Amino acid sequence: MNRLKPIIDKQKGKLIKKKHDFDKKYNLDCTVDYLLKDNGKIYAFNKEKLFFIGNYEVIGTVNEKTCFFRWAWLNPSIPEKCLKYSKNMIKYGEDNKIPSFLNPILKGKDYGFKFLVIASQVNDDCDTYVVYKKPQSSLLIYLLIRNSRKPNISYKKFLEIENNR
Repeated sequence: MNRLKPIIDKQKGKLIKKKHDFDKKYNLDCTVDYLLKDNGKIYAFNKEKLFFIGNYEVIGTVNEKTCFFRWAWLNPSIPEKCLKYSKNMIKYGEDNKIPSFLNPILKGKDYGFKFLVIASQVNDDCDTYVVYKKPQSSLLIYLLIRNSRKPNISYKKFLEIENNR
């Protein structure tokens, strides 16, 4: 991972700037919650408004209790539709001879954000990232968001979708 440090440092700044610009564009703050659907759609909302709709790609997960990072491509509970970016990281690891991209589970919380940063460079069509805390669990899900747009459904219609999950 030492040889990746310069890449991570450079790309991290770009990704964080993308995040700030994205949050400003959609007027996002800490009251926003996210709904992840199995079809690869993500909805950002709060009690009053639907902020954006987009597609998400799962890079990996970190269990905060065990401190293990697991690549999304290994996780059978993640929908296949959300694995493209994660699977691209296997090829990146093979091409660059980096074993940690091929090892499905790694000890260390830090891997989540580091791999998210590198995945944002390899898959450069992402709009932003989200670190999603799965409700009532110790699982953090590292996501890259792409194809975001203002909602084309009403907040009322969204609530109907939300209530049917």
